[in-house]
Amino acid sequence: MSLNNTQLTVTLTGGETKTVGKQTCPAPVNLVFTPPVLTDGTAADQAQKIATVSGSITAGAAVTHDLTAIVGPFGTVNFSQIKEIIIVITGGTGDVIVGNAASNQFQGPLSAPTTTQTVPNNGSGSGILPWINHSAGGWTVDGTHKSLKIDASAGTVNYDMYIVGEGA
Repeated sequence: MSLNNTQLTVTLTGGETKTVGKQTCPAPVNLVFTPPVLTDGTAADQAQKIATVSGSITAGAAVTHDLTAIVGPFGTVNFSQIKEIIIVITGGTGDVIVGNAASNQFQGPLSAPTTTQTVPNNGSGSGILPWINHSAGGWTVDGTHKSLKIDASAGTVNYDMYIVGEGA
């Protein structure tokens, strides 16, 4: 099995207008953020495996994912490097809090193993957190850096998590 060309694309379109006298002045925004396509391999801009997780969490009942034993589309994936983690809130009322597992914390882009990052829920049950590191080394996953904790700030939150990296 090999990773097919995989790419995250973020698009922001819209803007605003202002009426000045009889003239309407637009201020359009059109941003397309497209990091390089990940091809199969272990160098910069390359990865080997992908895994997706869908879940529902309630505040105080966190879920901890073991990145060395997470289910991918063709069985269990043992990640050794992470190149992308994208967490998408798909419903619910609270924010998603990522990080600070009880032990063997995956640090990724966080400043310390016990640090957390919040994925804000915009009030309509949606929000997104993209972590991207396409360097040759990515973020290390091993026996002491493998646990990624997902919690809700309040209520119940539904989420999808997409993980792309190197491993077996």
